[in-house]
Amino acid sequence: MFKTVRTNFDRQEMRRDRRHPRPVMTVTIDGRDHMTVDWSLGGFQLRAFEVALGSEVEGRIRVAGLAADFAFKAQAVRLVEGEAGGVGFRFLDMSQALFDALDRAALRRFAGKQ
Repeated sequence: MFKTVRTNFDRQEMRRDRRHPRPVMTVTIDGRDHMTVDWSLGGFQLRAFEVALGSEVEGRIRVAGLAADFAFKAQAVRLVEGEAGGVGFRFLDMSQALFDALDRAALRRFAGKQ
């Protein structure tokens, strides 16, 4: 679906896309809303969310500043240890509209508008 190109320049960072803590996105899975810890064009992290590694979820994501929400499918790829706890998800399926909305949110952040 998407070409893999690393955009992070930190040698310790192996993710393809830069993570953003803001704006916070609202992710709805099984009718429950969760706020993102961080997100990127490749996925997102949720705190206090329990799921088995490798599990796939479907839901909707609301991008801050937009009235619409977007469907997605993602896979749990990283469990976060510690007090905060949580899980990192990788997008498996996302619409071009969601990709564009996340891309615009990242550009607004870089421009200092968030």
